Amino acid sequence: MKTRKLLSSVIAAILSVSALPLPSSVQAESRYEIYQSHCADTTEDGFGYSYFEDGVAINSYTGSAEDVVIPDQIDGKPVKRIGKWAFAGTTGMKTVHFPDSLTSIGPDAFCSCTGLTTITLPESLRVLSAYSFVLCTSLETVYIGNNLICLPYPPPFNNCLSDDSRSMTIHLACGSRLSTQPTDYYWDWDLGEPYKNYRIVKDDHDYIEDPQTGIKTCSKCGDQIGDSINTVPMNMSLKDDNGKVTLIYGTLNKIDSNSYALFRFTDGTVKKVFGQPYGNSGLKFELDLEYTQLNEVVEGQVFYPDGTKGKKHTLSVPDYLTLIWDDTNDDSVSELARAIKNMGAYSDIYSGDLTNAPIDDFTDVEATILRITDDGYMVKEPISDEYNTVITGDKIKGIYAASAYLSVGTHVSLNAKFKAIDGIAGCTFRVDGEKVMPTETEDGYWLVKIPNIGPSDYGTIYHFTITKDDKTYELDYSPMTYFKNKLASDDAGTELKNLCKAMVKYYCAALSSYYYSYY
Repeated sequence: MKTRKLLSSVIAAILSVSALPLPSSVQAESRYEIYQSHCADTTEDGFGYSYFEDGVAINSYTGSAEDVVIPDQIDGKPVKRIGKWAFAGTTGMKTVHFPDSLTSIGPDAFCSCTGLTTITLPESLRVLSAYSFVLCTSLETVYIGNNLICLPYPPPFNNCLSDDSRSMTIHLACGSRLSTQPTDYYWDWDLGEPYKNYRIVKDDHDYIEDPQTGIKTCSKCGDQIGDSINTVPMNMSLKDDNGKVTLIYGTLNKIDSNSYALFRFTDGTVKKVFGQPYGNSGLKFELDLEYTQLNEVVEGQVFYPDGTKGKKHTLSVPDYLTLIWDDTNDDSVSELARAIKNMGAYSDIYSGDLTNAPIDDFTDVEATILRITDDGYMVKEPISDEYNTVITGDKIKGIYAASAYLSVGTHVSLNAKFKAIDGIAGCTFRVDGEKVMPTETEDGYWLVKIPNIGPSDYGTIYHFTITKDDKTYELDYSPMTYFKNKLASDDAGTELKNLCKAMVKYYCAALSSYYYSYY
């Protein structure tokens, strides 16, 4: 009997940026040189840049201007990203002007820019990374627009206040969903009483009071204040547990475990989740996402037993994955986030929603898988013949394998359909030696389903057997078998083939993440 080809231990990759090290001047210099080498070219005024799918990324700056104006276009392409360490150590810069095309600022991008006192982030900005303005020790005022999806952890403004005598004011635009409470997203770890040195305010609200409830609601952005509005700071993040992508909505402040959260999706779907204890003093609400929901903007709101409710928070799942992909020094976690985003986009495309673009176009890309050699190296190779469909054992009259296929939800399931012309009386079905009970389908077949197959198990070969009297019919099949067959088929459409390639990439990223965690 064949055994599983891969270790099926759970891969728990928390998609956060908390592992990023606090930079030092030595790190800044070496990392700056590394990222400068990634530039395709440099403009006359010192902006080193590179191209990506639909725009330009600024990767370095070698100019000497005190008033730095980042261009909105280079070579006719919009400047959308500022990369890791791009302006690190530019101490002579006093002011910086961002283009309206900018969507993300990478980690440590302005590390140790000690001349900056005020920054105004553009409305277009959606991703602000961990440590992006770390050690900007003169920074006093920050303006943040409406469209920032979340603030990362560790904070982007960490170590900007050198002592208790300094403070910082962060202005949030009226429509911002970010918390106005001083939380771990803003404060400086090195201060004894960090919260008191940060003032977070929302500008330009127009509150209208409901005379019956006393709740004041902003006519512009819907923000609410009042006795029945609980202002406990909340945060949304994602976790990948071997292919089960979970949205986590939680707080470090202890609140009643009878509290529940409502999650609203753009298609009108609402899901209710009750809280679970988190650590010693927190509460979390976990929602498993289907792969087609990985392109959603999810709104969360907590309702408390005392009748109060929390403020609404939103999380753009694809933007969050982009943040992780751009924002981590761990290449294996970065590739995992990239693979999850591709998986979500191609799942949507295959189901008929063509509005969500993937990161990678797999149309002309050959699918390759990772394999760990006997001497411990990881190599890429085409999907091998070991993943061919194999039928062995005895022939049992009236019983045969009809088809095998995958289904996709919050996890991938492998389905094997068998025909039993005279029924299954006297038959015993097993998968990898364990007895299972098939279910009869409407079209007269018997279905054996293996649920919850994570990406690290896409290369597993499963062994199906049917025993009757003294005869055993055997089938070996793997999710990788399905991928290989569909990629070689002239009948499979481009949408299905691209989804299969996205799943192969997800498998490789999950395996790589596990491999580098233990070797």
